Amino acid sequence: MIYLLAPPPGKVFDLLVDFVQWSTWLFYGLTAVGAIILRRSHPLNGLFILFCAFITVMPFVPPEGGDSGDPYPYYLSPLLGALTTLAGVVPWYFRMFWWADKTEQDYTQWVNDEEEAEKPVPGAEQITHV
Repeated sequence: MIYLLAPPPGKVFDLLVDFVQWSTWLFYGLTAVGAIILRRSHPLNGLFILFCAFITVMPFVPPEGGDSGDPYPYYLSPLLGALTTLAGVVPWYFRMFWWADKTEQDYTQWVNDEEEAEKPVPGAEQITHV
């Protein structure tokens, strides 16, 4: 909320757009990593992961020619995106692990339910389609 109520003067819109883009590309890349882990048969995901890594690392590299005249440092947007993403790890951890252990709830039960639903039904292989 501070970023919206008290942004630095000048190119505020650019800062907010850059701020969102860094986190977005980070999670796009993590999604592609998950897709490769789940299905190794799509080689295009590797290229996409390289692209996402490039997009998330390059904002931290200083631009050529030094200062571009922006009122804030070049690394501010990706840094704010990284800090906001890391701030979300704490409530996620407490919700998925700490609170689950304390209340003895399994928040991943739906995975087991879907695996159970995908098991073949006995005798179903005998059914033929016309």
